[in-house]
Amino acid sequence: AGRDWLVNKTTVMPIVLVRDPYSWMQSMCKHPYEAKWPHNQRCPNLAKTNSKSHVRSNDNDKLPETVPVHVRYKPYAKFDSLAHFWAAWYKQYLEADYPRLIVRFEDMQ
Repeated sequence: AGRDWLVNKTTVMPIVLVRDPYSWMQSMCKHPYEAKWPHNQRCPNLAKTNSKSHVRSNDNDKLPETVPVHVRYKPYAKFDSLAHFWAAWYKQYLEADYPRLIVRFEDMQ
């Protein structure tokens, strides 16, 4: 893990299984690994339920404030919500400049 930079990425072809965001979030509720966010009774808990915690969008509608997710990476990472974490996780593979195979998890069943 600490020597990833030594590997020539063009000689390896990662196979990435992409899960549907909602089923991935449900799985993270059961096994959050290194991700931490408040989700005891309401999971995946994407938005705060407090009526006073809203942010304004461009069209002046009030949107609920998201629940941030902290991930114990090295270095430590923070995401606006579990959905943002999912997007960032798979974006790395989508925008990679080396060969890769991306398969939907749901197509494997």
